[in-house]
Amino acid sequence: MSPLLADLQARWQACGQVRLVVQFDGGGRQERTHAFLLPLAEEERVMSALGQLLDGMAWRAAAIELEVALEQIQDAGVEQLALFPGERENAQKLQEVERYLATRFGPTPHLRRAALVQPGAPLPEWRVGWLAEGVR
Repeated sequence: MSPLLADLQARWQACGQVRLVVQFDGGGRQERTHAFLLPLAEEERVMSALGQLLDGMAWRAAAIELEVALEQIQDAGVEQLALFPGERENAQKLQEVERYLATRFGPTPHLRRAALVQPGAPLPEWRVGWLAEGVR
């Protein structure tokens, strides 16, 4: 495990964003960030995000320096998971995601909830529909 993530885990903290800066031979530089839906300190997911950032770079020259920064450090959230999650718990998690999307991208009035409106319909497209009240 990387020392940065081990340190975060030891302090019960997590990062909300990872930043990658690549310095190129000849003076050019590129910077990319990846924000996580929920703060985390899992090496596999952080490394996967870094891999995606590297893949998205335009390599104009040889890289001479890489800088990785874990940002938006905060206390790790813990929750007691239910063995059989109820409808209320699922609705609460959905509302948390909606609040996160609203803070990150602005108000999201176009979110809608899908439901099985005709489960026995002969065609698949007839089985699923949109609920009028949306996600809220």
